[in-house]
Amino acid sequence: MLLSVIGHTIALLAAGIAVVGDTWDASRRGIRRLLPAGWLAVCVAVAGFGVSLIDTWQNYQDKLTRQSLAMEEVEGAWRDLVAPFRLLLWDIDGSQSNPDAAMIQRLLADNGIESLDAIDLRGEAPHHHGEWMANICGPAYRGREEIRRLQAVYVGILETDLIAAMQAVAASHVPEFMSVHTPCGEVDFDNDYPIRLESIVNHREMRGFLRALLTLRDGIDRYS
Repeated sequence: MLLSVIGHTIALLAAGIAVVGDTWDASRRGIRRLLPAGWLAVCVAVAGFGVSLIDTWQNYQDKLTRQSLAMEEVEGAWRDLVAPFRLLLWDIDGSQSNPDAAMIQRLLADNGIESLDAIDLRGEAPHHHGEWMANICGPAYRGREEIRRLQAVYVGILETDLIAAMQAVAASHVPEFMSVHTPCGEVDFDNDYPIRLESIVNHREMRGFLRALLTLRDGIDRYS
């Protein structure tokens, strides 16, 4: 801000010298036509140009820094949003999947989502992660709230297509359904009926949400 003001002030000073000063001798040739006031005007103009360049560069670097910090927050929200799917696949595979585009593409493939319905969500998640519903509800709630906040805060800082991808994820009802039992964990189950993922969100809406997540992942990978 200060450099911008200085640059404008110098430019105004150079213009003032050029207007009121005797800067040019038409009887001379070449660079000797410049009088002392003319040289002063040139020096002031060059200084103003230099200050403007420095100001532009600093603004650019500041924008890159803000974008980098913003992308770290978007990545954190992404990890929350996909955490339930990662844990569900861990239970099926016996090993953790990377929270990347390939994991979402697998779920979108034939019978990818349907395979998750084999898990009864009334019980405990694997590897001492606690109750299933808490592991679905908590990350879904945090991810939903964070992605809503970030897409509003970083308009004009993050790229337009990335903001659009975040808005598409935020507009989905799936995280809302997955976090409907809040505070998370306060759920009374009927012991006679298993709770499947499809009991919370139908497959059609889940596929739409996963496609939105995949677009968001592509944007994160592109701009990180």
